[in-house]
Amino acid sequence: MRRKITLVALLLACICILGAAQPGTSFKSGSAIVSKSTPSPKLTANDSIYINSSKAILTNYKTDLLYSMKVLKDFESKNITGMDALSATTSLYILTSINSNALSMLKPPAEYKKYHGYLKNAVANLMLMEWNLAKLYETNNVRYLNMSQAEANLSVSYYNETMKELGNITT
Repeated sequence: MRRKITLVALLLACICILGAAQPGTSFKSGSAIVSKSTPSPKLTANDSIYINSSKAILTNYKTDLLYSMKVLKDFESKNITGMDALSATTSLYILTSINSNALSMLKPPAEYKKYHGYLKNAVANLMLMEWNLAKLYETNNVRYLNMSQAEANLSVSYYNETMKELGNITT
């Protein structure tokens, strides 16, 4: 029962991402985050590369988080085995680590530094959540589910701050 309650809490935390978009940004399924405001004309080519790359990472973040929750839900309802869930989560962990590495190589423009910090923290906590979920599927120890819940909450919190900051920059 406790495991089911934790699962529901984890799913609800992730669902809040769907409504977390700030004015000036919109989500479309299968597409990148699109800014509705016009970019500042003072942006350099490197700034544009940073903005486009970081927005692609944001899109990947949302997709990976939601897919992680789908895998967890399928595992909990016995639609997939622990080994299948472990395999899927390991793949997600690798993709998230690639995004984390790409993000660490990007140099944000001055006005994007706070946004960049929040985004790095959101991705880092997503990686920790995925690691804990993989351990759950490997060991079936509910302790890892509880730890993944805490990481998901932190990750979503940083994601929300990222979106607020993006809204502040683009408006």
